[in-house]
Amino acid sequence: MLRGLDLAAAGMIASQRWHDTVSNNLANLNTVGYKAEEAVMRTFPEYLIYQLGLKRPAPQLGSLPHGVLVDERLPLFQQGTPVETGQPLHVALLDDPWPDPETGIAPVTFFTVQLPDGTFALTRSGQWTRDGWGQWVTPQGYRVMAYRQPAEGQAPVLEPINVDGPFQIMPDGRIVYENDPQPDVPLYLATVTVENPFALIRTGDGLWLPQDGQLPDPAPAADVVRQGYLEQSNVDPARNMVNLMLASRAYEANQRVIQAYDRALDKAVNEVGRL
Repeated sequence: MLRGLDLAAAGMIASQRWHDTVSNNLANLNTVGYKAEEAVMRTFPEYLIYQLGLKRPAPQLGSLPHGVLVDERLPLFQQGTPVETGQPLHVALLDDPWPDPETGIAPVTFFTVQLPDGTFALTRSGQWTRDGWGQWVTPQGYRVMAYRQPAEGQAPVLEPINVDGPFQIMPDGRIVYENDPQPDVPLYLATVTVENPFALIRTGDGLWLPQDGQLPDPAPAADVVRQGYLEQSNVDPARNMVNLMLASRAYEANQRVIQAYDRALDKAVNEVGRL
């Protein structure tokens, strides 16, 4: 009987984490560039039970489950809907939806931003403004990075973007503007294409980091940059509302199981024990 309490409690914890994941998706329904998460559940390893006694070999009684848990929160990198805004500092990334034929995983392109401590991170949010120094920044104040096309054999050097006057961002990420001090060396948005985006770690504020902390070198985007557009969240509101109700119902069902066990234990202790 006590094992049934453990199973129901594990189900309640898993349902609560599933509910938290879906609630977080719905809370970011209007967050630019947000990628939804899916709660992946699995069961604990089951034990095979044998009857102990004089019989040889001991007959099998079946398997004994040990409950369920949320194994991980898997990000969904499907393309969000691009919405035209006409603002020059609104930029969206439109990825190729076809996965790699060998891995089955579709690569995802990100912008590179600089954090306050000087390190770099990736983001899909292209909703930018200018700060007091004229540099392009995200709503959280992270500086958007660019680079000059390096010479052959050299690594690109990232730099913040400080472009005055009219400018145009080409589909490959090249920034064209008047009074460019180095017109012969093109300036590109620091876009990074990650072949396996599931190896990235979500850190909050729409930021992503590689597990080893080393960002790939930026490269011109393959015709995926769209100026004057914003990529909306890829959260499916109808599907997540259904999952929210399912998680609530699963939590309530496990709660009722615990209440039933509690009533049975109460009778066993306070009534049967008096006989």
